[in-house]
Amino acid sequence: MRKERYVEGIAGKPVEAVRVSIADKLHNARMIVADHRVVGDELWDRFSASGPQTLWYYEALINAFDARRNDLGPGAIAKLDELRRTVEEMRRSSSPAEPSLPGARRGAVQYSSATSVQETSSPSLICRAIARKRCRSSRTAGVEM
Repeated sequence: MRKERYVEGIAGKPVEAVRVSIADKLHNARMIVADHRVVGDELWDRFSASGPQTLWYYEALINAFDARRNDLGPGAIAKLDELRRTVEEMRRSSSPAEPSLPGARRGAVQYSSATSVQETSSPSLICRAIARKRCRSSRTAGVEM
């Protein structure tokens, strides 16, 4: 639910905020792809959402960003195109058990707020153990990640 609201909200955000969001999501997607190369499908254990749900989210973001393409400017358009290629790589490298999605169609994957993807990027391999410990301690303290 939170992720869907975020995607829907892109249409009304100032173009500067959309540019920052594209850069942030590109960084996050690059980290997911890089970590997947090292740890494989174990990567998806880091998220409360599955691989297909994560792909849905990134594909929905791309569609929402693409709807603002004329507002972005050449630098942000280049980053958006790179985000699209990175998500394609993420899709190709996902396990056969994690089927690729035909697109970011609304409703293609159903998920509740209990299974939403975390806002932050996947932790680097070096910080993975530390990040997991923080996530567990934050959740037990009632702090939403």
